[in-house]
Amino acid sequence: MSTKNPLAPIKILGVEFKLFDAVEDKDDFENMFITKYKRGRSFIENDCLRCEAVLEVVIKREYKKLESSTFFIASCKVGITTATPLKSIENFSEAESEQITRANGISIAYGKIRSIIESITAESLVGKQTIPPIYPYALLERDSASEDQDS
Repeated sequence: MSTKNPLAPIKILGVEFKLFDAVEDKDDFENMFITKYKRGRSFIENDCLRCEAVLEVVIKREYKKLESSTFFIASCKVGITTATPLKSIENFSEAESEQITRANGISIAYGKIRSIIESITAESLVGKQTIPPIYPYALLERDSASEDQDS
């Protein structure tokens, strides 16, 4: 493999799947979909802009079958380093270049998370579950807004 290969390695940091036949208080068990994004460092290496990030998705759902319900939680957390060749982003500002590279990383990581959640639920009682698509730039904007509030 070439040292200038801009592939994005993904590390699976955690996967969880839990089934519950019943919960103590059904009203406390809300159907939820949570996406968490944590920005890592950005740096230039081997003529590429590299951005690190961690993306986590958690779904909590009630699966109704006839008169009974099964409750489940599925989550997956991945770390990713995305690389974009500098030549391909030379016409963009530094901020735009970083945003493009981070959005690509989110898209790749989210696709991996989606396939993992589909795999771990496919052979369970609840059957194959999928997660809705996301807009990676909106996730980046949300991240930037929360950073601004923290300052």
